[in-house]
Amino acid sequence: MTDMKKIICPNCGCKYEVGMDTYDPQKCECPLCGCLYSWALKKLNKEKIKNNKKLFAQRSIYQSRRLNQKNKKNHIGILIGFLVLIIFVGLCMSIISVAKQDLMTSAKLNMSIPVVTTSLKRVDFPDNGYVLYSSEMAVAPFTFEANNNENNVIMLFDVDTGKRIFQAFVNAGTTFKSKIPLGAYRMVIVHGGKNWYGFEKKFGDNTKYSKATKMLEFYKQDGRIMGNIVKMSAVNGNFKLEKTEPVDII
Repeated sequence: MTDMKKIICPNCGCKYEVGMDTYDPQKCECPLCGCLYSWALKKLNKEKIKNNKKLFAQRSIYQSRRLNQKNKKNHIGILIGFLVLIIFVGLCMSIISVAKQDLMTSAKLNMSIPVVTTSLKRVDFPDNGYVLYSSEMAVAPFTFEANNNENNVIMLFDVDTGKRIFQAFVNAGTTFKSKIPLGAYRMVIVHGGKNWYGFEKKFGDNTKYSKATKMLEFYKQDGRIMGNIVKMSAVNGNFKLEKTEPVDII
């Protein structure tokens, strides 16, 4: 095995080893900076070192420029990619917004278009009339003016007990008058157009259940019996309705 000679370059400080069979003590060349020097006599080739320094400096400048150009290209690429991403996100948001508006418009159209129930058999809506579910004497006047667009099933429930005491059928565009026992009641109306499919299916898919936002009071004051007039007309109506849970018609 060939013995190795350890050498330190006096120019750049590079440490390396040279085989003794190829080692020339009069002329050594650094593998890193290329400096020529005499190891035995310690005489440096000053001109070679000077040229190597210039070459090393030029190489460093060239590498630095290439690195700057590469970084500049990378920055431009990143900027372009970021702009493309922003444009893509903006397009996606626009598409989502348009789709959402289309869905809302479609939902509004579906709500505004009456649902026609074709699988049910239409029957005649009952004539104006009522059923009293109370043993008390009906003495207080009650008037219900229906609008022109919907038939109605009116129900009155006792505020304290929740018991149904009155139920009446009122055709669209008619005025219904009756007598009610004295007391305070919650009014519920089943309505949904003019197509009637019987007591079970009522107005089919268009059936709506509404309740008055205020209770109806029938009472006696100074010898006079006080009743209520309910007007459902859109022009001069005097009662507001809100959605309520379904109820059966009996």
